Amino acid sequence: MRPVYVLNGPNLSRLGIREPDVYGAEDFSDLAALCRETGRELGLSVDVRQTDDEAEMVAWLHEAADGRVPVVLNPAAFTRNVQRGCSALQGGEETRNGEALNDILNACW
Repeated sequence: MRPVYVLNGPNLSRLGIREPDVYGAEDFSDLAALCRETGRELGLSVDVRQTDDEAEMVAWLHEAADGRVPVVLNPAAFTRNVQRGCSALQGGEETRNGEALNDILNACW
């Protein structure tokens, strides 16, 4: 199966607790399970990660770029610094598209 990283920034560990009227009652483990299951159905091996540490996120992006692993990136509160994330991915050939997490969650749940 082809690997794919789903990388999530700060506060995703608070899903289900923080603003459930916006993000839903499901928690991060529910989101990760949904991503992995959907990936399996598509023939993908999905590695779901979450960090509150910008340096760790950049390291994951470098890892993905070096390994040519596709990334679904939800920068969350890192959106203020999204330029660093884009810089970390430069050199790849695939198109990157942005999508708001709550739009994805609403479409899935």
